[in-house]
Amino acid sequence: DLLNLKRGFIRFNTVYQLGSGHQQKVDYNYVKVDQGQGAYIWIDRNEDAVQQVDEFELSPFPDQADYIRVTLLTGQFIRTNNVVFTQSLTIRPKTLIQAIRRKKQSKEALPFALDALQRFSSRSIFKIDRKTFDGAENIVAFNPFQLAVDDAALASISSSITNTLYFNRTGTYSFEIVQRDSRSKPLLSTGFESRRLEEYTLRQRLNLKPKRRPGKETPKFWRQARLQAALEAVWREQGNDSEFFAIRDYTIRSYRVEPQMTFLYKKAFRTVFKYAYASKFNLLGDQEQLISHNTTLELSYNRAVKTNLKGSFSIVQITFDGDPSTPVGYAMTEGLQAGTNYLWTLTWSQALSKNLQLTFSYEGRRTGEDSPVVHVGRAEIRATF
Repeated sequence: DLLNLKRGFIRFNTVYQLGSGHQQKVDYNYVKVDQGQGAYIWIDRNEDAVQQVDEFELSPFPDQADYIRVTLLTGQFIRTNNVVFTQSLTIRPKTLIQAIRRKKQSKEALPFALDALQRFSSRSIFKIDRKTFDGAENIVAFNPFQLAVDDAALASISSSITNTLYFNRTGTYSFEIVQRDSRSKPLLSTGFESRRLEEYTLRQRLNLKPKRRPGKETPKFWRQARLQAALEAVWREQGNDSEFFAIRDYTIRSYRVEPQMTFLYKKAFRTVFKYAYASKFNLLGDQEQLISHNTTLELSYNRAVKTNLKGSFSIVQITFDGDPSTPVGYAMTEGLQAGTNYLWTLTWSQALSKNLQLTFSYEGRRTGEDSPVVHVGRAEIRATF
């Protein structure tokens, strides 16, 4: 840490890297593997039975992931100047306030303003990774903040910033506000493809406890139970801009509201009930729109450290105005279909010994009104040494 004031009140960390090298232009090819062993799904959008690079998407369901992406080296090398800058900043007023109180040996209650201030904390992380062609004009190689770079001088660039404000992280009521912005522009053999994501999130949490009545003992059941209410609201704008594949250009603006109730008993039995409302709108092209209602029930049971049983059931109602087979349609529907979708899972894990664990998992789904039911089962033994 370059700066660490008052035993952690402010923590400031900076990493700066400067270098040069040769970068090879890359291309991607998609190779079919055994069913469910890959990460991508092929969508034959033009129905010509010929695989094109722009017809592959990340699969939302494991059993549909029949392709992997393989990096192909083109043999074309370019000399680049590279600069990386990372900055993190953490502020915890409580650390400073409590240090001052200990120094003064004060036991008096804090004034309202100071008590409120010590419940806040924040963390910010900023990173830039830029590669430019060696000898490019009007480029200062050691300046990471020069982001407006012409395509003719740019090899690749990515930047991200995350700011989080916390309030009362360990208290009965807490909330956090998160702002995230990430952008990337890699150079492929087919040209540049720019991706960007801007997101604002508000999360609130309230721990509910039974009220104690004078002269009456709280029943044992409620002494061992916990109830938590949570609410998450998200605003997001996600974009993609491809130099050669116009079908992959989109800007999706969305928002989501998700209330949630969690019941915990003896730290062994856990029940979660949540509902999410989401609205998405594409600002470009055909201006596709989506409205979804997602209702989910989750159950889990833990016995000591050896046995874990989890299950979930979701009903997702989707109204979509657009073509779900296009890249923007696939990004908006996340592999689901217009109408009512049913998703359910069941997982059982058992520790056979200290270093050996056995897991059985089952996933089922029915996406859309006319789709067949899909069942997927897995078994896994994991050994740790």
